[in-house]
Amino acid sequence: MNAAGVPGAAVRAAGGAGFAPSSRLGDTGHRSTREHAPMSSTNPDSMDREGLGSRFWIGLVLAAIACGVAAILVFAIFGFAWAAWGLIGAIIAFVGLAAAAAWAMDRRARRRWS
Repeated sequence: MNAAGVPGAAVRAAGGAGFAPSSRLGDTGHRSTREHAPMSSTNPDSMDREGLGSRFWIGLVLAAIACGVAAILVFAIFGFAWAAWGLIGAIIAFVGLAAAAAWAMDRRARRRWS
């Protein structure tokens, strides 16, 4: 008979090998002798010890400022064009500028690959 009084039934022990308290991330101070030490990653892309450096954050802030200044300039130029030529004239002017910029970039790329 077992502890439950059922003859032939298996009794599962809560203690023993494999049932030691686990500190999976190594954040507990108690170390059992049956427990492995926390494993360190051999992955070179691991971000555990390395963060995004100050160079990244400074670049991100500068890029955000540059985008803000560019947006202000585009809105100001579009506003002046709208005031001078009306909405349709401003749209035609900006489409013309975009087409000229695309043509110049395409021409430069064609020279580079020829």
